[in-house]
Amino acid sequence: MARTDSSEAATQLQPEHDPAGEDAQDAVPVGNTRSDKIGALSIAAVLIIVAVYILMETTTYKPGAGGDPGAAALPRLMGIFAILAAVVLIFQTLRSPTRKATSPTRDGFRATGRVVLMMVVVAVGITLLPLLGYFLTMSALLYVSGFMAGAKRWWANLLVALISSWVTLLLFSGIFSVPLPMGPIDHLIGG
Repeated sequence: MARTDSSEAATQLQPEHDPAGEDAQDAVPVGNTRSDKIGALSIAAVLIIVAVYILMETTTYKPGAGGDPGAAALPRLMGIFAILAAVVLIFQTLRSPTRKATSPTRDGFRATGRVVLMMVVVAVGITLLPLLGYFLTMSALLYVSGFMAGAKRWWANLLVALISSWVTLLLFSGIFSVPLPMGPIDHLIGG
């Protein structure tokens, strides 16, 4: 009776693993679909438009005393960073390979629908900002954005939106003296 090596016996008992088999089906496809690219470029365009608007608005801010940049410093910095982020997003989107969608109608509608919905939400927020004030408008925008980003618990999403809006209101209006649109609630909570 011939004696078999233990390593040979172990390889005979294990099924062969085909790297192009099961794992290839579970692999994440490389690249973006056409609608993903349209969505990313739309977001970049909105970022640039908002950044240019912010930069144009800061020209009306009063300069600080003694060469201090004043209240316009932070919004200008945010506008510049928003433009830089948009440029990076554009380059990344255009450089990534394009792949076919697994389900063109569903994937394309979802991606495009989210971008369009977010643009509508931001447009409504900009319209209501002078009427409702910063706190309510920003809380609503963050709440909707949280759900669009995948938040599961409504109460946690609401809590994050309210606290974030309140902290930024206190930070910008109180510490940095940035003139934010104030509503009736903004004055009550320290804005």
